[in-house]
Amino acid sequence: MARPLPLHCWRVGGASIGAGTGFLVGRGPRRWLVTCAHVVTGLKNTPAHMLDLFRTELLIVGSGQTIPLFDSKGPRFAAANDPSDGMLYDAIAIPLKEVEAFALARFGSYDGTAFVEPSLGMTVTIEGFPGMELEVIPLVRNSGTVTQVHGASVALSVPGKEGFSGGPATSADGLVGVLYGDIGTSPNRTSALIHSFTILGPVLFR
Repeated sequence: MARPLPLHCWRVGGASIGAGTGFLVGRGPRRWLVTCAHVVTGLKNTPAHMLDLFRTELLIVGSGQTIPLFDSKGPRFAAANDPSDGMLYDAIAIPLKEVEAFALARFGSYDGTAFVEPSLGMTVTIEGFPGMELEVIPLVRNSGTVTQVHGASVALSVPGKEGFSGGPATSADGLVGVLYGDIGTSPNRTSALIHSFTILGPVLFR
């Protein structure tokens, strides 16, 4: 059974950017590590590009395993731009090398062959590590219903928390998308927001 990964993002040889959540998506032998763009940029607003991430890597907290976002060939990750404003959606997918996928196999992977389309009233479960820094903390799980669907963005009836970002959103039928934010500000958040993979999947998982 798939479970989320605790993540911490670093500038290589430099400062911490922040912590969040990730998870693996699989199709046949292929695996992708998914998280939010803002987990790796440290920015509140997602930029139009992410070229400044050349020396950034993700640490799987508690494992010592790191995943760089660039290699000798350039960017390793896929991202999708919102056609309404040209800015990036707050989600990235990193295709894993075989050795990386093997090292992370204990986390399992969510089925990427058929994503669940969100609909009003659907029950969705979100999972993540709110409040995590450099120590692994217990996984937090919360469920709510879909209250709004607007393009790739889906609102839920339950609030999110910092650290949930990049976590999976699932229904009884499978993977719906990735949690990326919330309506409101801390501590008065009201509705968790997820990006739907029925919209972003064709770009992120190629």
